[in-house]
Amino acid sequence: MIAYLLKVILCSGILYMYYHFFLRNERFHQYNRFYLLAATALSIVLPLFRIRFSLEGSNVITQSLEKIYLSEGTAVAVATPAQHTDWKSVAGWAAAAVCLVLVIRLIAGIVKVVQIKNQSQQELLGRITFIRTVHHYAPFSFFNWLFWNKKHTPGSDEGKHILLHEMYHIEKRHSFDLLFTELLLCLFWFNPFFYLYRKEIKMIQEFLADQYAAKDADPLSYASILVTNAIQQKQLHLTNPFFNNQLKRRIAMLTKNNETAYQYLRKIMVLPLSVLVFCLFAFTYQAAASFSETAGFPGDSPLKTLSASLPPVFTEKPSTPPGDTLRIYNDRVISKEAFEKIALGNVATVTVLSKENTQKLYGNSQAAGAIVLLGKGYHSKKLEDFIASRNTNQEEPQRPTEPFTLAVATFSDKNTTAAPVTVQPELNPLSVDGPRYFTSTEKPAVYDGNWNRHMEANIRGEVAVANGAAPGTYRTAYQFVVEKDGTLSNIKPLTAIGYGMEEEGLRVIKKSGKWQPAVQKNQAVRAAYIQIIYFMVAPDKAPSAAQTPDPPADTIPQKAVKEPEIFTKVEQDARYPGDWIHFLSANLRGDTPVKNGAKPGKYQVIVQFIVNTNGDVNDVKVIRDPGFGMGEEAMRVIKISGKWTPAVQNNRVVNAYRKQPITFLVN
Repeated sequence: MIAYLLKVILCSGILYMYYHFFLRNERFHQYNRFYLLAATALSIVLPLFRIRFSLEGSNVITQSLEKIYLSEGTAVAVATPAQHTDWKSVAGWAAAAVCLVLVIRLIAGIVKVVQIKNQSQQELLGRITFIRTVHHYAPFSFFNWLFWNKKHTPGSDEGKHILLHEMYHIEKRHSFDLLFTELLLCLFWFNPFFYLYRKEIKMIQEFLADQYAAKDADPLSYASILVTNAIQQKQLHLTNPFFNNQLKRRIAMLTKNNETAYQYLRKIMVLPLSVLVFCLFAFTYQAAASFSETAGFPGDSPLKTLSASLPPVFTEKPSTPPGDTLRIYNDRVISKEAFEKIALGNVATVTVLSKENTQKLYGNSQAAGAIVLLGKGYHSKKLEDFIASRNTNQEEPQRPTEPFTLAVATFSDKNTTAAPVTVQPELNPLSVDGPRYFTSTEKPAVYDGNWNRHMEANIRGEVAVANGAAPGTYRTAYQFVVEKDGTLSNIKPLTAIGYGMEEEGLRVIKKSGKWQPAVQKNQAVRAAYIQIIYFMVAPDKAPSAAQTPDPPADTIPQKAVKEPEIFTKVEQDARYPGDWIHFLSANLRGDTPVKNGAKPGKYQVIVQFIVNTNGDVNDVKVIRDPGFGMGEEAMRVIKISGKWTPAVQNNRVVNAYRKQPITFLVN
């Protein structure tokens, strides 16, 4: 939102500057009127456009890279920010309050005009309502209402000029211009250029009306009427008064020569200006995709880069007691004490693994599960490949037979040196009201959507902190029954830890909506399930660099130092020597998903590969594959791309990762 508002200010400023230096105070008033109105509209609309333009251009091969959020599947870790004053929200509410005040002021101005009308003598002349009043604001016009001060005689020379002036405002619907600018300022009151637009639009309207009223009269005599009656004249900001305080410009415009130097050039130059502004504010420019641009792999110091390039090492030292949680930092098992000293600001992703997947990925059969932290700049190939393989195989909605599990992390608002607590009470037995129910079925109930995503998006981890929970890990549990019609019942907590955590879990489960019921012997049945939610409250205290644990020296094989580094962030990316987008477009078989039965839609494949120091492409693998042969097709094209220009770091060629997203569109 802030970026949009800044673009509005900048766009309106550029367009106004051109008006100020090349069009202002010239006699093509009608042109200037429409230019200013169009400029205000463009300033609002153009920054809303999001036309993506790649420097290597293609609308089929997607060049924007997405951050890969690693999650285990049935267990999701969510980090919520520390509790601090949200100054953005405060500023937003303050801006909204100013908008409200200005809207009220605008409505009050309209009400004031209506009150003057209702208190005055009215006469209908065609489509114009002629209103006689003694109010000091008159004469002025507002839409089809012409307010006339009784001290002026319509039949006099002065009265005729004033009448022609106000009739022109009504005929040309100038009140719409003023109402538009006032509404604009209610919403964009912070934009200084819009105030200048309003001032100039009002002034141009007066130029046009003066020009019309004085067309058959001596300009000097008309100017004398302006000077004579303008002293102490009050105005309503929503109306078109005959007298106003811009006398000098109005008189100068009446007596100015009609010929303007380069007037056609001044008008025509608006066209290239419009194209320039459109390109600046309607397009989003981006470079070609590369692995080094992927969010979650920011640049780091040479020492951390070297650490990230070493192969993953898995160790059981220190040992993990049976039934405890395995704690892993950058693919290395560390002690509980070392885990608690890790600076949270250095953590890029958090992944919570179930017992089954902990054994699959790290070979530990004793641990109850694992919490995996990846530091900024660290790349875990094994964990990412594992997540990618799970996403590839999950073509059907998840049908968990074990309790659902969610971990939500938040930061405490207390600085404490006390050791974090672990609260894992025994679960109360299920208490289900109603007829017979199942705890295990041939076909489990399935949520209409992504259950983990629903829980992750709605659970508020900060509830525990707000209610005074000390730093630590709190395991809460809940039961619920999916009825035969897909509704939920018997939603109850199975723990009673407190701090508002059980209430928060119940709230999120209750708002989940419909499920597909469980099936037993080809019939829909009632089925009971358990939801586990871990509330992890971390102390709001980042340890110094000296406290951050370094990996034990004996966990790094000596041979690893001899292996070449593989960089994720380099000074100069590896580049294809030709037109990369043209190569992909020419060689990809776009009909591959159709031949394999893919339904209409948009499918994205992400291929990861390494460009070595010789420019060869190797270690090509698919890390996101929607299936239907698209992953194999993307790999095939990457492998036949030939020689590349290798990446450069510290003035030497290096091995470097690349990631290429490829989007298949099936119509």
